[in-house]
Amino acid sequence: MRFLNWRWYASMVLALAGLLSGASTAWAADIAGKPVFAFTTRDRDAMAVVDKYFRKGDYVNIHAAQQFPELRKRIGKDNLFRLSPSIAEMQRWTSMACGDPDSPGLIIYDIEKWEATSAQERADVPGSLARAANLVKATGCRSYGIAPARAYLSGSEDQCSAVPSALPRRGIEWRDVRVLVIQAQGLLRDKCLGVGGIENYRSYVAELARIARARNPDVVVLAEVSFNRSRPEVMVEAINRTKDVADGFYLAYPTSMKCEYCNPAALEWVLSRFRTPVTR
Repeated sequence: MRFLNWRWYASMVLALAGLLSGASTAWAADIAGKPVFAFTTRDRDAMAVVDKYFRKGDYVNIHAAQQFPELRKRIGKDNLFRLSPSIAEMQRWTSMACGDPDSPGLIIYDIEKWEATSAQERADVPGSLARAANLVKATGCRSYGIAPARAYLSGSEDQCSAVPSALPRRGIEWRDVRVLVIQAQGLLRDKCLGVGGIENYRSYVAELARIARARNPDVVVLAEVSFNRSRPEVMVEAINRTKDVADGFYLAYPTSMKCEYCNPAALEWVLSRFRTPVTR
């Protein structure tokens, strides 16, 4: 059974009940800013929450949305994505026919520092990003996104701070990139909150967004927050303080590991701070 913080869980259920009944006078202010969200998970109960709140303009993993046809239709082909840590895996998706209903409209290259990304790709990150972009462009029917590990985009070795490295300034052809996912979620872990935390998160996201938009004004900037890294109330505060510099937020919900706050109640509590349920 997945570990839960039951005291927190109970408080969130009560708070959510109050919100949905209209009891909160802060409701209007909480949802006044409406950033877009991106999400993927293998948890069907979590996807049911996403189905309840996500709308056109949001991003959903195409595989995760398979059992939710209305959600797939609402999101639209262009924003149904695949997240791939290797070029070899990307080739599987780019080889699919454009009209295949299981073919993603957006492929995000999640180039990592660990073995999910090949050693060859890790040895030449700018070259790998360029090859991945060309692979997607050659299909003629898909767009390209990137979600590089923070170690590639940040020049800081400190776990609780980050500044852009040379890569985003000189090693990325931003005109090829439709979506940038900024892996800044580690800056919101508990041990970082007393040494900059949310302010460091916002500053890093803002600077990377500035660099990317200077080269491609149309790039969609999504900052990552994680149910594995942060308490939901910290995630909400970070989103509120960063939504003026980011277009939206990638909600990481890893179910393949012990994840204290990965439960549908926590996900719904976060989304309900920014959204009302979709009208059916």
